[in-house]
Amino acid sequence: MSISARLVSITTAWALAGASLFQPGHAARLESQLVDRLHQALNNNDTAGLAALINQEGTMDPQQLLARLERLEERFGPLRWQVSQGQAIPDGRARLELEVRGMGEVAGVLYQLEATQTLAVSSRQGQILEQEVLEEESWVYSGDQRLPVTLQIPDAVLTGQRYDVDVILDEPLDSGLLAGGILEVSAYEAQIMRAPTIQLGTLHAGGLFKRVQAPYTPGGQTWTVMLVHPDGALIVSKRVRVRDAPALATPPNLP
Repeated sequence: MSISARLVSITTAWALAGASLFQPGHAARLESQLVDRLHQALNNNDTAGLAALINQEGTMDPQQLLARLERLEERFGPLRWQVSQGQAIPDGRARLELEVRGMGEVAGVLYQLEATQTLAVSSRQGQILEQEVLEEESWVYSGDQRLPVTLQIPDAVLTGQRYDVDVILDEPLDSGLLAGGILEVSAYEAQIMRAPTIQLGTLHAGGLFKRVQAPYTPGGQTWTVMLVHPDGALIVSKRVRVRDAPALATPPNLP
């Protein structure tokens, strides 16, 4: 496997972990002890404690979750997690905010991971029943600082909607060429952690710009961007929620 393929593969690990980390909920607020226990279990790599937080009657598979988190720990561990509760979702579910940082090595080069995720969560009696990923993105980069870029990718779109996937350089590079590419990672590739091959091209317009279309069924799309520059590489993955389009209004009767 090439270095670039391995890098793309490890960025999908975060999306995999989040996609099954914890659908309509019961309580708008999670118990503070539940949030604290989740924070401690993640930072201590406590698989038994984490499994105890998942309600067996819910839709989550604890073993699948733990296996994915283990792979993420192997690639970037030890991981440093931050878990907090945000403002409740309008439909009554609780909002859970997660951040994770770590460092891994590929072919002798150190890469840093920075990832964030926002979940809509339902719980019962101190256990998590179900979850939905609302926002999610991960950054993997070499060097002390990541290349300053701005992602202009929506968090959510409607089924069949056309939208832009843009990555803009915040500052021009002083020297050297910049190469990059954008690729959609399928749900199957994410599920099995297959490393997709991204075709890189020389960039001349200050970033990457792509017009895409959402599928006609609700779910999500995950986009992975890779940029190679004189000081290293940057790989970004972002998930876009795909929601049902509103029904078309009945046209008025014409005379």
